[in-house]
Amino acid sequence: MSNPDRAALAVMFTDVVGFTSLMEMSEERALEVLRSVREVQSRLLEEHGGRLVKELGDGSLCTFPSASAAVRCARSIQEKLSGRDFILRIGIHWGEVILDEHDVLGDPVNVASRIQGLAPPGGVCVSGELLQSYGPGRRPGTRPLGLRKLKGLGRLVELFAVLGTGRRPLPVISPRLKEGTESFVRSHELPSVAVMPLSNLGPSNDDFYAYSISADLVSDLSRAGRILVSPLSDVLRLKRVVGSAELVAERLRVGFLVKGTLWRKGQEFQLSIELLELPAGKLIWTDNWMEDWYELPAIKGKMADGLLKVLGLERGAITGITDSETARSGAYEDYLRASELYWRKRDSADTGRALQLLERALESDPRMLPARILLGTIYSETGFHGRAADTLSAACDMALEKGDRAAHLNALNWIGINLWRQSRYREARNTFLRTLRLARSMNDMAGEARSLSNIGLMDSNMCNYERALDYLEQALSISGTEDVSSLRANTLCNIGLTRWHMGDNSLALEFYGKAMELYEVLEDRNGMAYMMRNLGIIKRNLGLYGEALDLTWKAAGIYEELGDRLGRCHSLNSMGNISMFLGKYGEASEYYGEAFVMAKELDDKWTLGIVRTNLGNLAAARGEYREALDLHQEALEYCRLLGDIEGEAENLELIGADHQKLGHLNDARSALEESISLMEEIGAGSRTVLPRTRLAGVLLDSGNSEDSTAAALEQASLAEGLLTADTSERTVILCMLSKVYAELAGRSPEEAEGSGLAGRSESFLREAHRCLMETVATISGAESRRTFLEGIESHREIIAAYMVLGTEETHP
Repeated sequence: MSNPDRAALAVMFTDVVGFTSLMEMSEERALEVLRSVREVQSRLLEEHGGRLVKELGDGSLCTFPSASAAVRCARSIQEKLSGRDFILRIGIHWGEVILDEHDVLGDPVNVASRIQGLAPPGGVCVSGELLQSYGPGRRPGTRPLGLRKLKGLGRLVELFAVLGTGRRPLPVISPRLKEGTESFVRSHELPSVAVMPLSNLGPSNDDFYAYSISADLVSDLSRAGRILVSPLSDVLRLKRVVGSAELVAERLRVGFLVKGTLWRKGQEFQLSIELLELPAGKLIWTDNWMEDWYELPAIKGKMADGLLKVLGLERGAITGITDSETARSGAYEDYLRASELYWRKRDSADTGRALQLLERALESDPRMLPARILLGTIYSETGFHGRAADTLSAACDMALEKGDRAAHLNALNWIGINLWRQSRYREARNTFLRTLRLARSMNDMAGEARSLSNIGLMDSNMCNYERALDYLEQALSISGTEDVSSLRANTLCNIGLTRWHMGDNSLALEFYGKAMELYEVLEDRNGMAYMMRNLGIIKRNLGLYGEALDLTWKAAGIYEELGDRLGRCHSLNSMGNISMFLGKYGEASEYYGEAFVMAKELDDKWTLGIVRTNLGNLAAARGEYREALDLHQEALEYCRLLGDIEGEAENLELIGADHQKLGHLNDARSALEESISLMEEIGAGSRTVLPRTRLAGVLLDSGNSEDSTAAALEQASLAEGLLTADTSERTVILCMLSKVYAELAGRSPEEAEGSGLAGRSESFLREAHRCLMETVATISGAESRRTFLEGIESHREIIAAYMVLGTEETHP
């Protein structure tokens, strides 16, 4: 279907009051009145730059390029005709109209016609949209006439009577508005809303209209400011489980519920919407109307406009919320199809089809922001980070040009996520700081909470744990403890994750438990499975390996029931980690092997890299260092392909360890130094303890020169300074530091210095042995304890060295 030309215009209707009665009394007088009106109107239209589109009996339809010109012309018409024995009603609205050859069509025309019918006799009635198009400080004097429902148009319109001058006042009272002016709920300071997806009453192949329009409606309402809107994913998930919309709203603890229907009939859409106040279920607003296919891009904006007005929110405060996304209905339909395909995808073919539809939509309208942002989102989520960055950056620029702050915020948020996925934490954090400032300027509470949570997560990734907790707790405080949403659950989970990184397992368990409770209320089984995996990691840290395996196995079972193969793949990888930690290398190999096959079938390069890393760790644990090196180098290539700097740094550290074991000391040093540099680059300097400790050992292995000895001492001292009670692999690092300081003590030319270094070596060995024994005491089963102590090389080294230390103490 071809798309007609459109333009934003002021649309004015005029009508002679009581003209039918006048015709019945005297046709001659009626025609004389009509000639007088047309003569005055024609002259003033020309004077104010207006265009007479057509005459409608005793009335007319005119358009103007600006709101101010339309109002000046309307005032002048009423002033010129005042004092006569007939009067006019004039109504004006502003909006984007369809330009036909000799006509104008579309929703603004219908609204302007209705406004004219409600205007004060002899006066001028205008819409809030017309006044907003003026800009600040230039509006005419008006008197508010209230919010009015225009039945059959799906519109709520704020009406205003234009004031005349002191010398020539205009009437401001309309008999037709004395009764029936709508009174809606405007007392709620912070309304909370659940929007049910529109019910498609037509064939199933039209489901995409209902889903995608609903998704965009939820997204835009949540950015309107001073409103809490439940995520559509939470609503859909609960709807599948509890059934009724009212039960969904009850679970989500919201104050308002939105429901509606959509039915495409040929070239038209039949739509309905209703807003209920809870818990009583009082119907606050309802309407039903028809829309032409060419008005498809306006449907979501109309619904958002009405809902925001009913809830007493400033719909014009944030640009881009209630506007049409494009004038191209065909392009918008492609975007709606792509959105439904991608967010409800069943396989990679759906993703490919969504990309094709978006590219076609943008070919038709390159400036359609939702399509461009979704395209960038898909690029990011499928690992094409460079394309994502270019696409989202272009969307940001377009949003700024259009003054569309909602789209600007959305694009910026995805730019931050794209950087995060590349482990570019500092850049991502700076981007999320920008989204935070923008969300606050828009009073977008969900956007503010999301930004705070993302900043906190970036700080946690960079080991700035106290600062991370501050931001994450701010995110929780935005909506209060009554909020039931996946955003709040995710934030609680991130606090638990940060507490775990800090070594506070008890607090981590507490916050994971709170997150789990919310996921259970939301019936979010995916979230529950994710929490089980995280809880399994903590149980593993506490040495409760049986519980850890049980939780992780349950998570894998849920993922299998959900058909989430990637989630199951990650669970299998976690089970491999637990088995390897216990020294059960055969079991670990089976779990990793199954996870690798699944990741390969899914073509998930990020997960393939993780499993390759773990398979390399397993090979190294078995003493197969050449195989370990090959696997770690493969994993490194995956990280570089995906732009995962954190993963790159971790694999370089492992490659350095492999080279050291193989005697490739120059290669080992190069890899470890690069690992340290990358960790510092992403702001994770505190995580360089292990590579610095390894580097100290490599420097000592490289020779007995003063330079290498001094450099080794420097690296060991830096590592020691960064070592904390919650440092990952603490026991192994303590053992390595003990060996480094023992070697340094043997090389020291001064007895006092050598004695001090030997003392530090002994201290680290004792601490390593203590940590090892604390861990083994928590392992149930004699066989598992024996495997843990005897099956892992570093553990055997600690025990052997400690036994020697004990012998030396007994026999000095």
